[in-house]
Amino acid sequence: MKSFEKRFVSHNVELAYRIYDPESDYRGKNMLLFGGGGWRSMSIEQLSCFADEFVKCGVRCFIPEYRVSSKHDTTAKDSFDDCCNFWEYLSDQKTFRSDEQIFLCGASAGGTLALLLSKYLGNKGVKVQNIFLFNPVVDLFTLRGFEKELNFAERKQFSPMECYEQKCGMEIFHGDCDTLVPVSDIYKFQKKLQSKGINCHVNVFEGKTHGFFNKQRDKETFEEICKEICKKL
Repeated sequence: MKSFEKRFVSHNVELAYRIYDPESDYRGKNMLLFGGGGWRSMSIEQLSCFADEFVKCGVRCFIPEYRVSSKHDTTAKDSFDDCCNFWEYLSDQKTFRSDEQIFLCGASAGGTLALLLSKYLGNKGVKVQNIFLFNPVVDLFTLRGFEKELNFAERKQFSPMECYEQKCGMEIFHGDCDTLVPVSDIYKFQKKLQSKGINCHVNVFEGKTHGFFNKQRDKETFEEICKEICKKL
């Protein structure tokens, strides 16, 4: 296994991304991972611990940077545009063969981006095998704050609670003490998806708050989540 960083350009801004390559153990499976930070900040390091585990399962992982308000004076829509442009960049580089599988993963605001990217890919005829989400923001209407990152039109246009309808498997990992994204939002989202024939499984972790999945905060829970995801890769 090897990992290395490269660069891509989105809206004239150079952004970094990291590749985790299983090399000879590669099994034709690819995962794009999107870190969180409320579209205000983000680090490709946040989900690197997950990529370290997934690559052991023969999965090639990509973690891109995207523009955020604190650094680029942008909105959530700009972050989403960067994720779409990253996909197009990888496609232009002929990164994936037609018979390879695509998985998506996202945390918090990065979970929103993963959901929106799956919708974007679906409209392009690209099949996403499964989406893995850690305390994702699924209802932009009820999200407190973030007025700079999300104006009303964007909340209406991009809220997964309102617009998501891609038929691919979904695993959500959420803490029942999350006050930023209440678990009630997740159950409501699950019910809406199931009414559309979409398989969505919710894994609730008792006593856990927002960001509980980070390895540095709770190694035991992190390992439990990785084990569950690797079963589905």
